Parts: sequence; C-alpha cells; structure tokens
Amino acid sequence: MIMKKITLSIVGLFLFAAAWAADFTPGNLVVLRVGDGSSTLSNASTAIFLDEYTTDGTLVQSVDIPTSGENLLTNSGSATSEGQLTLSPDQSLFA
Repeated sequence: MIMKKITLSIVGLFLFAAAWAADFTPGNLVVLRVGDGSSTLSNASTAIFLDEYTTDGTLVQSVDIPTSGENLLTNSGSATSEGQLTLSPDQSLFA
C-alpha cells in the first residue's frame, strides 16, 4: 500500500513538473529537494522542488511543486521512504 502511494506521488510529481516547467534536458540530473532552506525539516508537510542540474553541477532550473489547492503535493522533511525519482524502462517521464 505504501509503495502504491509513493508511486502515485511520483507520477503526480512529474505531471506537476511538466505543467509548470520547461522540459528537462536529456543527460541532466533532476534532484528532489525537500524544503526551501528557511526552516528546520521535521515530520510536518513540507514543500518540495525539482532542481535540474547539468553534469558539471550548474543549476538549470528549479521547479516548485504546488503546496495548496486541488493538485498539491508535499513530502515529510524527515521520512526516508519518500521522494524516489525514477524513469520508466523506456526512459520517458512517466513510470
């Protein structure tokens, strides 16, 4: 049940990212960032961001994921089982 919830969250995460950001560049790295750095992370609902980097470490873009409204998505700031990013076997965004 938990894995199904995580998988649905990941799919939702990519749907949000596709709607609000430029396409990710093939070969770049996308990192899930929890929190904005302004407060200590806890088990509370926390804003998440997708940060795209080139392989030399240059930030390309940061996509903030909605934290309110009908399509909100957040993570806990202290969980170790949330936020796994993956591509499907054919390397598309949706697993």
